[in-house]
Amino acid sequence: LSKIPILKKNDVRYRGKKLIANNIPLSRVQKDHTSGSTGEPITYLKDRYALAEEKARLFRIWRWANSNPYQWSVLISSPKFKYIVPDTTIYINPTRIKEDFEASIDRIRDIKPSIIRGGPLAIFEFARIMHEKNIIDISFSVAILYGHSLSEKVRNFIENALRCKAFNLYAMGEIGSIAAECEFHSGLHIFEDNVIVEIVDRNGQVVKPGTRGKIIITDLTNYVMPFIRYDTGDMGMLLHRQCNCGRAMPLLIVDGREEDMLVLPNDRLVFGGNARDCLDRYNAFVKRYQLLQEDVNKFRMRVVRYPTYSITTEKMIITDLKGLLGDSANFSIEYCDDIPLEPSGKFKQLVSSVWEKRLLKYVEIGNN
Repeated sequence: LSKIPILKKNDVRYRGKKLIANNIPLSRVQKDHTSGSTGEPITYLKDRYALAEEKARLFRIWRWANSNPYQWSVLISSPKFKYIVPDTTIYINPTRIKEDFEASIDRIRDIKPSIIRGGPLAIFEFARIMHEKNIIDISFSVAILYGHSLSEKVRNFIENALRCKAFNLYAMGEIGSIAAECEFHSGLHIFEDNVIVEIVDRNGQVVKPGTRGKIIITDLTNYVMPFIRYDTGDMGMLLHRQCNCGRAMPLLIVDGREEDMLVLPNDRLVFGGNARDCLDRYNAFVKRYQLLQEDVNKFRMRVVRYPTYSITTEKMIITDLKGLLGDSANFSIEYCDDIPLEPSGKFKQLVSSVWEKRLLKYVEIGNN
């Protein structure tokens, strides 16, 4: 496998048509795009025949958490998932956690779901409001967290506030579920029946377990647009040891995948997904962007332009930013030749000093 060149995101972005199989009927093709955690989203195709396998991978972590996918649960995630989940799901829009909180709590009290799942930051915000309101009659047995990195401090706050046990899932849109924690929480078990995971150094050479490097994934299920030796943009390492659970699947540690939220006046939140839904439509004009919050109502957008960018593009972006942040928001656009990655090798599209202060306050509470 190591003789095959590593597939970069730019290969998919600019030469993706060459990756599409020509012997697969269109009825099996499903189009989607990434969240852009490396700063530049990509469009890709999925194999509809593989969707059942992908769902099975998700169900595996439920079993490890001693849960059933069809028992009542709370989901705090993107609206696109609202209509493809079981009827036994209490859905909460992450952008309306505060506005819909009382109605959500009433329904949770009535139904008593034992599972809560979604992005760590969304569930953190829900747990924060429960803590603020001193709600102690509601708890969960399990929190399944995915999408971004889960620091120990955030995990501890969620577990303490919701009186649950958190399980971390490593997944990405173009691949699906890759690895997850079991009940021993000693690393992420790689779903090696569906993916092959390699760790390589900066020269693309495979490194030994225990050595940190780039995470390279080969998807064994997508026959429409095969991702073979795909550079995920994430950093991590394979572990030497086996888990005490007895499962033979190797263990993975993942670094990075961090993201902030924007905290607007009246405590309204903007998640990374909201910003991308608003701004990713300009991918033909904008190579990379970053939205910075310097105060509650002060923002700066950094933009790396393509030659196709024009004054018309700028006006359209300003209009969309006003819709996202509110008419009273004070924001500017800064044009750059490049926007550096984080030390982890990932890219934070949202950077908020307001959110970071809030996060620091509550993770300290959760760890006391």
